[in-house]
Amino acid sequence: MTGAVLYGVGVGPGDPELLTLRARRVLHEVPVVAAIASPGRPSRALACVRGHLPAGAEARVFEIPMDTRAAAEAAYRAMAEALGRELDAGRAVAVLCEGDPLFYGSFIYLQRRLAPRHPVRVVPGVSAVAAAGAALVRPLACQDQTLAVLPAGAGEARLRGALEAFDTVVVLKAGRERQAIARLIRACGRAGEASYCEELGGDGERLVHDLDHLPPGPGPYFSLFLIARGCP
Repeated sequence: MTGAVLYGVGVGPGDPELLTLRARRVLHEVPVVAAIASPGRPSRALACVRGHLPAGAEARVFEIPMDTRAAAEAAYRAMAEALGRELDAGRAVAVLCEGDPLFYGSFIYLQRRLAPRHPVRVVPGVSAVAAAGAALVRPLACQDQTLAVLPAGAGEARLRGALEAFDTVVVLKAGRERQAIARLIRACGRAGEASYCEELGGDGERLVHDLDHLPPGPGPYFSLFLIARGCP
């Protein structure tokens, strides 16, 4: 391995107060902070930590298009090359990641490219799953209950299987599939156990405790369903 340390820093779901003390310390120690954003939009992760960055910190935002997997991979490759040059020059880099870096995090795509040549450290963050339970004041699991977490893109068969087999199911990144997921939850007889969250911790946070009040149409990328039987 060569160069300085690459840090994956979890910043939580969107509330700056959920940033950990370790994350804050790392952000004060590294000369370069990198963040990811959708094309034409500001970085949510950078906005979350802006008040914690020291004066003079260099913040770089990289746009990652998600239209196709090929486009995203090309953008991640270019970002890894740019950060690799910083690391080769001896400058530590902190990559910000919403939630936790290793839990469906974009940092994973940078880690696998840069880890062969540079030391990697990860600062865990509060995941959207934990934040949803807290916001709704809903226990995620207790005693011998089981918990499944799936992305909306897992497909109907796998989502249905989880809803039928697990006490608690969290469906992440509901977005464009919001209405289809709600229909599936109803079809599995679990509508009374379901809640919906979007933009947790941010200015646009929305909590829906009854699927009958779910807004029509698709939702934002940062949204999820929590279906929980509750503790016996």
